[in-house]
Order: sequence, then C-alpha cells, then structure tokens
Amino acid sequence: MSLDQVNGKAEEEETSFDTVLVASSYPVTVAANGTHDEPEETLLEEPEKRYVLETPEERRGRRISHLVLYTTSFNVCVGFSIVLTGVWPYLRQLDPGLSKDMLGWVIAANPIGQMIASPLLGIWSNWAGSNRSAFIITMALFSLGNLLYAILNVFGSAALAVMITSRLIVGFSSGNIVIIRSYISASTTLKERTTAVSLTSAAQAVGFIVGPAIQTALAVAMSEDTSEATNSTTVIVTEEMEEAVVDSTSIQWNMYTATGWISCVLGLLNLLLFLPCIYKIMWRRGDREGCLRQDKRRERKGKKREEGTGTG
Repeated sequence: MSLDQVNGKAEEEETSFDTVLVASSYPVTVAANGTHDEPEETLLEEPEKRYVLETPEERRGRRISHLVLYTTSFNVCVGFSIVLTGVWPYLRQLDPGLSKDMLGWVIAANPIGQMIASPLLGIWSNWAGSNRSAFIITMALFSLGNLLYAILNVFGSAALAVMITSRLIVGFSSGNIVIIRSYISASTTLKERTTAVSLTSAAQAVGFIVGPAIQTALAVAMSEDTSEATNSTTVIVTEEMEEAVVDSTSIQWNMYTATGWISCVLGLLNLLLFLPCIYKIMWRRGDREGCLRQDKRRERKGKKREEGTGTG
C-alpha cells in the first residue's frame, strides 16, 4: 500500500464516527453528514428538573446547630434548678437573721427575669436577622449571674440584694428559650419538626432533673454538721453567728457556692459553641421547603396542561 493510500484511509476514518451513548446529563447528537454541524436527532432527552432543599454540608451544619441548641436548653434549666434546694441554707449561712419570706423573692426572680426578657429577645432576633449575638449575650449573662451567686460572701450585708439580682440576671438569660424554639421550628422540615421540638423539651426536662441531683451530690461530698439547723422562720442570732458572718466575707468553695461555679463554667463553655465555626445559622428551612413544594405543584400542573393540549 502506497503512502498516499494510507493517508487517504486515515482521513476517511477521521471524518466518519459511530454514535456512542455516554452517561451524561447532556443530550448526545448524531450528525447525518459525518460532521458535528447541524445535528438531526437527540439520543438522550434533557434531564428532568431536580429540586434540592439543601446540600449534605448544609444538612450537617444544621444538625450541629440543633445539637448546640439542645445543649443550651439543658444548661439553662440546670442553671435554674441547681440552686433550688440550696438557696435557703445558703441564705442562712450569709445572714442567719433572714426570714423565709426572702426565699420566695429569690426563687421568683428567675421566672420574672425570663418573663421580661423573652419578648424583648424575640423582637431583637427578628430585627437583627440573626440569633447568634442574642445567644452569645444571654449566655454571657448566664455566666455572670451564676458568678455573682458563687461570690455572695464578698458583698457582706448586701448579699441578699445581690442574690436576688443574680437570679434575675439568670432569668434574663433563660429568655433565649424563646429563640431556641423559634429557630428549631424555622430550621426544620415538616417531617423533622415534631421530633426536634420534642428533643428540645426533653433537654429542658433532663436539665430540671440533673440540677437538683448535682446539688445533692455536692451536699454529700461536702457534708457539714446541720444537727442544729432549724426550719423555723424565727431565728435567734448569737454573737458567734454574727462573728462567723463577718469573717466569711471572702470567695469560698462549699456545697452552695459550688453550684454557682459549675453553672458559670457551663455557661462559658456553652457560649463558645455559638462561635461561627461551630454554630451555623440555617434560617427558614421550613419556608424553603414550602416554596419547593409549590414549585413542584406548578410544574405538575403545567405538564398536565401541555398533555391535555397535545391530546386535544
């Protein structure tokens, strides 16, 4: 075979090609004249439109944000319940002359603070368009309130007023429960919503249980002689008791102050969870799901109309 015949055969092979089906979302075409110009038929139809609610990375970030909020619900409820069984003996230690009437004010300060802060935090979160700053500030207040509770000995005769103030501050921080429930509802799909809200309530319930358990464990670990203790609202103050109160104006670690320190540390650790590298804000997942459902319905209706027109 001559060189000219070989070259001619090579040129003929280049200009003619066989059709090959490939796995692709784009249509593959065949040219009638052996070139790529003016395709005549399509072997694969255009891919059907797909609706994507979220990417795997977005879903992972959303799940992590939910875990952060469950942890926050738990810590907030621990901060409320951990002091309930120790408030009265702590008050008696600070000021033996107090009556039990003051106990009611101390306990009531937390829900009063939550009642005041809840609507304000809700308004702020909606106005800002982001709940991160609200969570960071409320957890900082949570730590501050519990820190004050832990160092009440420093304030001397003003310890009662500071205790009420500290519980009021913790109550303000507890208002973030409103933001938690709002975000859980907005960032879950219709199928996930009931489970997510239930887990939030479960985290709160566990926190209410664990708080008093921690106080009980501390009381056992740091037991003191309470044989002379009394629940009477009338207290006889002796000179020894007054001297003990005067000498105790320093930061202490005991079964009562330990609850404040523990809650303070939990609040600071919880605050770190709201950093952008951990807590990802995925707003309006439910709204986005609703919009996609509407788009699908419109597309189905459009196809039915086209099929009806073609049949007619």
